[in-house]
Amino acid sequence: MLSGLLVVNCGITCYHCTDDLDTSPSYPYREDCGLYDYDGTKFYMEYGNMCEIMIYDNGHTVRFPCKAHHDDGYCYDYVTHVNCFCTGDLCNTHSFCAQCGYPRPTPAENVITTLTTAKPSTFSPDTTTMTIAEPSPHSGNLRCYTCFNCPTIDESTPTIEDASFVTCVSTFLLSSDMEVIRSESDEDHPGGSCIQHSQTLMCWCSKDLCNDGSLPQNYKLIHLE
Repeated sequence: MLSGLLVVNCGITCYHCTDDLDTSPSYPYREDCGLYDYDGTKFYMEYGNMCEIMIYDNGHTVRFPCKAHHDDGYCYDYVTHVNCFCTGDLCNTHSFCAQCGYPRPTPAENVITTLTTAKPSTFSPDTTTMTIAEPSPHSGNLRCYTCFNCPTIDESTPTIEDASFVTCVSTFLLSSDMEVIRSESDEDHPGGSCIQHSQTLMCWCSKDLCNDGSLPQNYKLIHLE
């Protein structure tokens, strides 16, 4: 008769994010998820054993833990995207699935990439910018609301805090029933600036819990430009 029970913890912690708003109900939306050296949202899966990177032909990236039975570095090439698997906590970064023959350029070793966003110099129907004056940025840790489909916030709304955050961001999905995604950002934008890309409006701010607002009041004016 067995006198004891051996319990093995087989869980795994992986990076967990997407930079595709269409998949963000299932994964936390992070605009920098597609960075080669992404180091952001993490998730522990109790019964998981591998981490995964999913890169679509349109450039979007998804990272998440999974339970699978593959060798480290295994690839699966779908018609619209490629999946690569790895073993070990937080292994699904510093990779663009190069071993799978995926065509996205892989940065040289030890080169840290950064995400930059081009700011248009003229107005167009699909891309619009505006800036609203805001007090000077934070110093030290920055605390932001982080939630999906949260048009309003209250004391129960999740927050996230880190010294690496540069701004907080609110993303308004204009083609939906005005869904709002709130998160942190490592992009350096003037506090109160907004950029519209077609049916998505992103507004940045640089104070603790500043991404708590609704659609900017002068949005209709810039939308008609």
